[in-house]
Amino acid sequence: MTRHVGVDVSKAWLDVAMLEGERGKHFRAGNHAAGHAAIKAWMARQAGAEALHVCLEATGAYGFAFAKALAAAGHKVSLINPAQIKAFGRSELLRSKTDRIDAALIARFCRAMTPPAWTPPPDAVLRLRSLVRRCAALKEMRTQEINRMKSGAVSEEAMASVERLIAFLDAEIAIITKAAAQAIADDAELTRQAELLRSIPGLGPRAVAVILGELPDLRSFPHAKKLAAFVGIAPGETSSGAHVQTSSPISRVGNALVRSTMVLCALSAKRANPVLKDFAARLAATGKSPKLVLVAVARKLLVLAHAVVKHGTPFNPNLPSMPS
Repeated sequence: MTRHVGVDVSKAWLDVAMLEGERGKHFRAGNHAAGHAAIKAWMARQAGAEALHVCLEATGAYGFAFAKALAAAGHKVSLINPAQIKAFGRSELLRSKTDRIDAALIARFCRAMTPPAWTPPPDAVLRLRSLVRRCAALKEMRTQEINRMKSGAVSEEAMASVERLIAFLDAEIAIITKAAAQAIADDAELTRQAELLRSIPGLGPRAVAVILGELPDLRSFPHAKKLAAFVGIAPGETSSGAHVQTSSPISRVGNALVRSTMVLCALSAKRANPVLKDFAARLAATGKSPKLVLVAVARKLLVLAHAVVKHGTPFNPNLPSMPS
């Protein structure tokens, strides 16, 4: 027997619901080490010898420490896309929303869908992920300041402030970029995979850091289609009855940072990578739009990344059909 548990996560609190037949029990504790210990003790009392399957929404850093603690304790833990929980709640026609109701909803989703277990990433990957995300945040701030500079300012003092901040952000980006490179160099497996990925023309150091920091181990994906769907570079389709079908070259359901990084890399890859250059030319010759060609190249680039890591073989332009 398995007890299904849902956890609604917030910065300060964790609301826990454990199903028991059609009813459930609720427990709340603070989102800190002592609260985590209290929840684990409560779950042990309620479940006895029964196994636990605990589901949480993948909503960022607030629930990560608790999920990691549960996995370390031997419990089956699943991190769920919040969109799935929202859709599941709509299917039940829920009209109310509280932390307690949300926890019970997540528990019912856990029981109905039995999502796969989540494995905490190695500490080296978590370190790299934090640096990659920090670098992305700094670049976003830099873009905002550059846009302010382009739009002009009402005073020289204001413009000088913008320029100083851009210079500061440039320095911080350089520091974090160097730290990310060091995080890869400090781990043998990350170093090995980074060397394989950098063998693909079009993938630079930043893109390699994003791929290794943001994605699960590429070898865990059985084939490239799963990886493309995970990232969100997969074809989308809308068709219903007499409705005219519309196609989208990208689903946008997945990791946005990896997706945007791969699209940017595709701009250079379709010029520098002989395999992708020919691929882009063939698509363009059939009348495909430049945007569709770019997204297709980004997806193909991801397929090549999966292939070199899965097979442990550097990129070889003479083997364009390398299995993935």
